[in-house]
Amino acid sequence: MRIPATSIFVVAFAASAFAQDGIKKEKMAEIKAASVFIRNQSGPYNSSGSGFVVSSTDEYLLIATNAHVVDSEHMNDKVYWETLKMVNYAKFTVLFDSGTVNERSAKAVVMAYDPTADIAIMRVKTADVKNPPKALKIAGAKELDETSTVYSFGFPFGDKLSTGKGPAITVGKATVSSLRTDELGKLKTIQIDGNLNPGNSGGPVTDVEGTVIGVATATIRDSHGIGLIVPVAEINANLNGKVIQVNLAYQMQKDGTLKVVFEVFLSNPSGQFKNVDLNYVLADAKAERPKPDADLKALPGSKTVQLKLTGTVAKSEVAKGEVILDKTDGYFIYNLKANGGDHTGANVVVSLARAARGRQGIDADAKTPAGWKQISSKDGQCTCWVPEKSKKPIDREVTFRTLFQTATINSVQTAGENGLTYVLEHASVVNSESGKAANQAEMNYVLSTILETMTEGLEGRIAEELDAKLGNLAGKELTIKGRKSSMMVRIVISGSDLYLLRIHGPTADVERDDDLFLNSFRQRPGKKPDVVAVVPGMGTTIPKPEPKIEAKPLPSNDRFNETVPITSKKEIGYEIGRVAKGEKVVLGYVSGKWKGWGKQASSSPDDPAEKSSINRVAICEAAKDGKTNVLEVVPAATKAKSHEWTADKEYERVLLRINDTDGDFGNNLDAGVKYHLRIVKAK
Repeated sequence: MRIPATSIFVVAFAASAFAQDGIKKEKMAEIKAASVFIRNQSGPYNSSGSGFVVSSTDEYLLIATNAHVVDSEHMNDKVYWETLKMVNYAKFTVLFDSGTVNERSAKAVVMAYDPTADIAIMRVKTADVKNPPKALKIAGAKELDETSTVYSFGFPFGDKLSTGKGPAITVGKATVSSLRTDELGKLKTIQIDGNLNPGNSGGPVTDVEGTVIGVATATIRDSHGIGLIVPVAEINANLNGKVIQVNLAYQMQKDGTLKVVFEVFLSNPSGQFKNVDLNYVLADAKAERPKPDADLKALPGSKTVQLKLTGTVAKSEVAKGEVILDKTDGYFIYNLKANGGDHTGANVVVSLARAARGRQGIDADAKTPAGWKQISSKDGQCTCWVPEKSKKPIDREVTFRTLFQTATINSVQTAGENGLTYVLEHASVVNSESGKAANQAEMNYVLSTILETMTEGLEGRIAEELDAKLGNLAGKELTIKGRKSSMMVRIVISGSDLYLLRIHGPTADVERDDDLFLNSFRQRPGKKPDVVAVVPGMGTTIPKPEPKIEAKPLPSNDRFNETVPITSKKEIGYEIGRVAKGEKVVLGYVSGKWKGWGKQASSSPDDPAEKSSINRVAICEAAKDGKTNVLEVVPAATKAKSHEWTADKEYERVLLRINDTDGDFGNNLDAGVKYHLRIVKAK
């Protein structure tokens, strides 16, 4: 499945040669030597880009490039930590002096990944590169102006322009047309006019003296040569260590205080972070707030808490900590500083009233306010208020299945004139085998699965969590932030019942219009509030407590016999691992569909009416050259009769995945595709 055309292209600069107007010959040779061609071999969908050496020691070379160069699966809206692990499943080869008689290659790994700035830092062992190049200077460039001349270095169209080895480097010329700044006046994007081509983003862009001023990143379609450059400051920030993402959770305590839990993801390619300080102050609602760039430590009443570092040095780090606030109105204002430097930009302002608003449930006998109307779930178990001018509500009943539970979901949905979607849902959950009401562990499992589906559908992450109420029931509220929109969800588990109230739409509109809707939930009168408060987990890491299942002994000739999920979102749908010669892999369809892209209908991989083999499940080998070889395509109708495949030799890594022939797994979505997998030992 391929990505539809969009307005932004990943780019490289200029294919046309020109006279070296400003850069001296020796400097030109130095820049070309430090510029590298990057091959991303993550399966049948291989990609390429360019980068350049920014740090050189006797042990390692560090290479700067774009995040999207190392992110061929288009996961840049996923949580930083998980994506870093994903990109390191891929195999990266870096070519030095590409396309010349001195061409040599080395393996590389991703050490820092910053999707917001579109910067990644890769690492190569110096010993693996004969005559390693000098690192390019990434500081000391003269201040840019509109009309300043800049030069780009890279590999347009990658291997398509190769004449035998790797592609030769191309040098391009452009002119600065705009310097875009953030709210603090810091340069965030350089816009250029010049001859741009889709291809090898990540190459260096220099001034006329050959000093790097940024990284080529994107061009705008139909713009007749308008391109974008990530400023060099973002490279330095990632090299020196940078806060990539901050997740917050708010929890009201029994004594009336408010606990704020921090989870901070850090780019830390060389282990520079030694400490992370949280500086904060509390401000009254009517008081004047500090300026975005104010030094919080200099303000009266300021406090500092050191967050504890966890994780692996030289990869990503996670810093965690918490503060207890005795104030639940006004504002909580904070910033994060690592090693004494501020890496988060503007101070962040949090409304304490919003964080503590879970106490603000609406009385059951409250009248519907003017401009609003009441709607009910399809089964009538709960109600809420929505804007009076919203569209006619649509109610429905659907069945949602996990491996071990069945949830019957009654929902009602409507769309407001403001572009927001309002949804009220009630789910009754039972154990699929016994038919009995689900227990707490099973309810948490179902909720986690539903939240994963919501997050993936929004291409977002859970960015905020706080204690909240649905009527008189205690639960949680989550903020899920996606690329272009957000969702706020209030959740309560009451016995084997699950209640969800969610609002979805443009981020600014969601945050402005959520209070009355989210506070308006009421249960059907007489419903027993047998409440179990749910903590789905801070940030994007949602725990999935497995229900306790009585272990059953495997047949004597089996070494594996379980139902497994096959994720279509990435190439490694499910990894079986090593399969010995003569072993049988037996597969039988259990449930689920691949979701269609655009107007395509959803399809079951087991549907005999589907003639194409593209959406079947494939048994594959993850080969050492980075390519995935399809060993056999699983036919349809395996629910009735299982399919057997016998290994003709020993395979080190065997995978199950969607048989997506174009290899663009980032655009596939699955809805619980599961197969029963049995591995029979060789005789």
